Amino acid sequence: AKLIPANVRTYAVSGIVGSVLIFWLQKHWDRMDQSSNYVVEQFGREVLNLMPPSALFLTMTDLTTNSLRYLQVCHHHRQDVLVADQNLMSAEWFVDGQNKNFPGVAFPARLYWPSRPDGWTMRMMVDNNFGKFRVFTFAGSKEKSYEEAGYKMIPFGYAEEFARPMDYNNLNPWQLNESMWAETVHMHLPKTPPFVNISLAKYPEGTWEYKALDEYYIAVNRYGLHAFHLMNEWPRSALPACIYTFEQATRDLPNYKCNCSFDYYTVWYKNLGTCYYQSIGKEIGNLQRHRRLLKDSWGEYLRRVDAGYIYIDSGVQQDQTSMARILDMPPFKYDPALDHLEQGEVYVEVEQPLDIDPEDEDRVYSEEEMLEYHRRMQEEQPDDDLPPGFH
Repeated sequence: AKLIPANVRTYAVSGIVGSVLIFWLQKHWDRMDQSSNYVVEQFGREVLNLMPPSALFLTMTDLTTNSLRYLQVCHHHRQDVLVADQNLMSAEWFVDGQNKNFPGVAFPARLYWPSRPDGWTMRMMVDNNFGKFRVFTFAGSKEKSYEEAGYKMIPFGYAEEFARPMDYNNLNPWQLNESMWAETVHMHLPKTPPFVNISLAKYPEGTWEYKALDEYYIAVNRYGLHAFHLMNEWPRSALPACIYTFEQATRDLPNYKCNCSFDYYTVWYKNLGTCYYQSIGKEIGNLQRHRRLLKDSWGEYLRRVDAGYIYIDSGVQQDQTSMARILDMPPFKYDPALDHLEQGEVYVEVEQPLDIDPEDEDRVYSEEEMLEYHRRMQEEQPDDDLPPGFH
């Protein structure tokens, strides 16, 4: 047989190699193409845009510090916010080398290292600057010495703000009005970010894109829990804030099981339903609408539990039993025939107790009867009979 000419062999090998390269390029192109990936930049903008003017922002984590500094240095965006990384403040060179970049900031000592003689604590840092700046932290503080001085950390945007509780005997503008915080949640709660629908197959756990979305979820969750904890003292401002937060949170969750840490946020449907439960019990808001949404929220929670979003333990089993029982009680049972009551808020006063039999499934109860039954039930049953989720 005649030998294949060298130039033909070269062309053949080149064609084979080229075909293999094209095959692998096509196979992995979607995963490797980052030409439209602006998630980290968008995350940094979302964080900075919620900061008040000239804030002192004590950050942690590479994602946050690096994205903020990139925007400030390269895009000249929100350069009024003073970003100081807590880990970098622990370096011996930081204060000497960076002090000029933080005009007005009073660093208490040489470095942020509480156990060293030349180090400072977070309490010292906040004490030195509180009243001159609004002081925020991201991802918490490396230690909690600030609690000794009565500071609290309050959700604000993606961050938390150091604040002092109200002292009615010694009022000043730097004290926290928690009722006002709740009333203004819609102004400082992080909005749905542009990267909320990123592909979790392309950006799984461990990527910065995933972490950016996770930080949004962490911030929203912090808001919802804080609003709920204010409910006893400020129910008419805290309950709407809690509902507003968890309604947004559940809208922004993936609508599929991702087999990742986001599946845990299935509990937001339980929390949202519990907010509706409390609003009905406290007669705050549109009661008929909240009955419908209570049924929907707890129903979605139970559906996701059955689908395996979260592990079913004894607590989840108790949820299932308690929710089914509560949803069948007259004060909370949703009746579509009463949907006309969604036209406005319903506050009903009933002077005389009414005779209601919860076992009578054939009787149709009026709005007044359901509210009165619930009032009596609350008086007769201990607090521990509330549904699981928030106690």
